[in-house]
Amino acid sequence: MTQFIYRGLVLACIFVVSVFFFPTAINATPIGIGPAKALVKFTLINNTGDKVTDYHIQIVNEGGIGNRQVSIIPPFTNLDQNEVSDDKTTLDIGLSGGMIQNKGKVMFGINLNSEKNEVKIKQSFFTKDGKRVPNKDAFVPVPGFEVQNDPEYTIFNDFDVAIEIRGLQFLVNSPELDFFTLDPGGMGGFAPPVANFILNAHSSMTFTVSGNLDAGRFLYAQGQFFDVGTGEMIGSFIQGHQQATPEPATMLLLGTGLAGVAIKMSKRLKTRKGAQGSQ
Repeated sequence: MTQFIYRGLVLACIFVVSVFFFPTAINATPIGIGPAKALVKFTLINNTGDKVTDYHIQIVNEGGIGNRQVSIIPPFTNLDQNEVSDDKTTLDIGLSGGMIQNKGKVMFGINLNSEKNEVKIKQSFFTKDGKRVPNKDAFVPVPGFEVQNDPEYTIFNDFDVAIEIRGLQFLVNSPELDFFTLDPGGMGGFAPPVANFILNAHSSMTFTVSGNLDAGRFLYAQGQFFDVGTGEMIGSFIQGHQQATPEPATMLLLGTGLAGVAIKMSKRLKTRKGAQGSQ
């Protein structure tokens, strides 16, 4: 029996190492943990009643905001990024260098690497000549998201007013879509939308999305969001979460541990055989 356990551990060690370093050789997908991509892209409508010259947004990811790509579409041409926390979990972004007329649109996106698959929006507002419009307390409520487990998708409203989410739909286990050509709320191939719902101020809603999500593949969600009070469309969004792939250190540690156990059991087996032979 001990021989079978020893051989099983050796095979398990070989399997772990081969899955990580040579996954195509055995047609397997490595499963593990490590940094992954989380992204959002918005099209926002200027409902301020005035023209605006800047847009500001604050993004939070408690896993830390690592390498990132930011997408801005004219009329804005200037981009300012400012990490406002020592642990690099909060990022202020300002867009400027253009002008948006009332009811005009701006598109913004960020694609980042992090240990935690979330993008939460804590601030969002338009300014004109350095002042918020239409007043000093104005803001543009924008939904954030988080993905966990099977996958479970949670959409957040971290603002002081309720928003209505319409046409929320999912694309599961997708290869990565080109970030710069993503069309918020307008991508094809998604599942039928869920029923419209309201996100009250400082609330969230979680959906268990059917389908498997393999390592390195993506879950995308898209939809539109509206002002509950006026019925005006605020904008549209697409959000993406990548299932993490194994880190080399994690897999090597696991493989080394299995190998160590196998060697220890092998020594015990030889010692036992030697003792039996001397009797």
